[in-house]
Amino acid sequence: MANKQIQNKQVPKKPLIYAFGFDKLQMVMKDFENDEFAVRFLGYNSTEQFDRCDGLVIPSGIFERETDPETFESDRNRLADCEKKLVHGMKREAWTCFLLTVLSNGLQGYYKDTDLAKKCANDLFQYVEPDPTAPNPHIACKADEFKEFFRKFGIARTAMSLRRRPSQTRILARAPDGHNIYAAKFSGKLFLLPFKQINDLPELSQLLILAIKSILTYKRRNNVYLPDWVDQIRFKRESRNEAKLVQLESGDYTSRR
Repeated sequence: MANKQIQNKQVPKKPLIYAFGFDKLQMVMKDFENDEFAVRFLGYNSTEQFDRCDGLVIPSGIFERETDPETFESDRNRLADCEKKLVHGMKREAWTCFLLTVLSNGLQGYYKDTDLAKKCANDLFQYVEPDPTAPNPHIACKADEFKEFFRKFGIARTAMSLRRRPSQTRILARAPDGHNIYAAKFSGKLFLLPFKQINDLPELSQLLILAIKSILTYKRRNNVYLPDWVDQIRFKRESRNEAKLVQLESGDYTSRR
């Protein structure tokens, strides 16, 4: 009888994570899994839908190429296709993590939308630019779940500042002086993490494992699932707090310019 109960007991399904577009960085790896999750690599031209996975990891820069200094050309058709699939995946509660190399908006900020990671970063922050001290290893972790990731792989090449929606955007890592932001999450579904220069495939594997593990741990500890209509409510106090945060960050940024 006991054996039957053990056999009938359902084993929890491992989260399936897609690692998309790493072949554009000349990083081709085999799928792998561990006790916590499974990782499947999708090539840049894959037609796989993103609503079949639990999480998605995408490196920045794969949809664009720099043709001249601070001038970019974008694969806009592929970018639009992936953006559409990403939105469908998020509606199904899948999360997305962008690994940020160097994000540049180009001359006069004209090229803010030539890459998917860059579009998302600019949507969340008023200022997105290459870190002037890159590669910068001086990162202050602001979320314990990511402490190990930042300890081993926390080298920033992109700096962000002035959150557009402070109440929904949590800072995961920033400069020790509190100015530039190097990692953040938005609404529990979008994560921005620094992506250091990778020397070989084993190092990439370790980086992905730690990034995914950190995100899954964070979501288990912090996610509160509410009906959609509750999520849309904006209380007056929250609106005032958000306006105050924007004002404070704007004043701090202006004082540094």
